[in-house]
This record gives sequence, structure tokens and C-alpha cells, in this order.
Amino acid sequence: MTYSAFLLTLGLLTPALHAADALKTQQALQNYSQTVYAVYSDAYATASKLQSAVNQLVASPSAETLEAARHAWLDSRVIWGRTEAFRFYRVRP
Repeated sequence: MTYSAFLLTLGLLTPALHAADALKTQQALQNYSQTVYAVYSDAYATASKLQSAVNQLVASPSAETLEAARHAWLDSRVIWGRTEAFRFYRVRP
């Protein structure tokens, strides 16, 4: 292949390569956003359970409600820890 034929081929392929890159970028962003949404949804669900457990503890303080609130806090903290990674990463399209 001559140099000019190579440049012509490269020139013809470049738009297709850019389109493929754009599609991969779009797919990556979509996957990332779905992952973030799922993790924050889980965090919200466990935080809601924690709020309910704390409300129960305040309404009726006892060793059982204290233990339930402790377990709810531990459960929510595990899930919340997974969200921390998203606060230090900026997606740039």
C-alpha cells in the first residue's frame, strides 16, 4: 500500500472510528449512570430503614429498639460506603 492510499484509507475510516468511539462513550456513560443510580437507590432504601429504626427508638426506648437501630445503622453504612467512590469521580463526555 502506498502512503497516499494509506492516508486515503485512514481518511475514510476516521469518521467511522469516531462514531464507534462515541457509541462506546455513550454506552459507558449509560452503564455508569445505571450503576450510580442502583447504588444510591440501595443507599436510600437502607437509610429509610435506619430512619424508621431511629423513630422506633425515640418513640419507645429499649434495649431491643437500640439494637435494631444499631443494626440498621451498620447496614446503611455498608451501602453508603459504596456511594463514596462516586463523589471523587467526574464523568466527562
